[in-house]
Amino acid sequence: MEEEEEDAGGGEGWLVSFADLMTLLFAAFVVLYGSLEVGTSDRILGYTAAIRESFVEVPDFVEKDQEIGEIKKGEFVFKAYYGEASSKGAKRYLIKEDPKVAIDRDKSHVDKLLDQIAMTSDGIDFGLRNSMNTVPGERGFTIQLMGAYFFESGTYRFSRQGRERFIRLGKLLNQLSRKLLIEGHTDNVKSNGEFDNHTLGSLRAANASRILTREIGMSPNLIDTISYGDQRPIAPNDTDANRRKNRRIEIKVLTAD
Repeated sequence: MEEEEEDAGGGEGWLVSFADLMTLLFAAFVVLYGSLEVGTSDRILGYTAAIRESFVEVPDFVEKDQEIGEIKKGEFVFKAYYGEASSKGAKRYLIKEDPKVAIDRDKSHVDKLLDQIAMTSDGIDFGLRNSMNTVPGERGFTIQLMGAYFFESGTYRFSRQGRERFIRLGKLLNQLSRKLLIEGHTDNVKSNGEFDNHTLGSLRAANASRILTREIGMSPNLIDTISYGDQRPIAPNDTDANRRKNRRIEIKVLTAD
């Protein structure tokens, strides 16, 4: 009978040993944790935080994404991300923006400005708005400006209103800080003026570039110009309306190489 009681009591002895083991492991963990170098514990809290640079101060726990803003084309600064714990010492994160997303955003800004340019006290001037189009492309997007709404007929000089419209557009292009290719295009009707079609296209593109650089302050290194004359029509040269479409300049807004 005594032997049975001893066996029953001895069956719980492993619990004491297990508890001692857990205590020792916990103590070892505390010692190891305390011996970590500064910043290592923060890396344990989240590997995503570890791979970012640490500069500005954030709270111990971030309640929501905190975006500071764009510091350079395609790069944003964030204080931290939702749910991420941080130690004192803090972070600034440089996040590369997808080039396609960035160029689509810039195109949207241009479209909104063109809407504003075409707005009058009586509403939108659809004739003017249709003379200013944006077309997406593989390397960015293209702004098409019909010559009749921007240039004096048969010359490379901007009309007064055309100049005002172009300067408004140019200021936005300067803010975008993207590489531009300005193309001059004409219809296929032989010019009776001072310049042939190819030369007229070249001079209009060059004049647009001059305004962007000398009057708006855009870097000349960001602008190239070319003339295609009547070689790249966007409509058949079979009606007056189509020929007006072909008499244009195009500004290609390019993604970074």
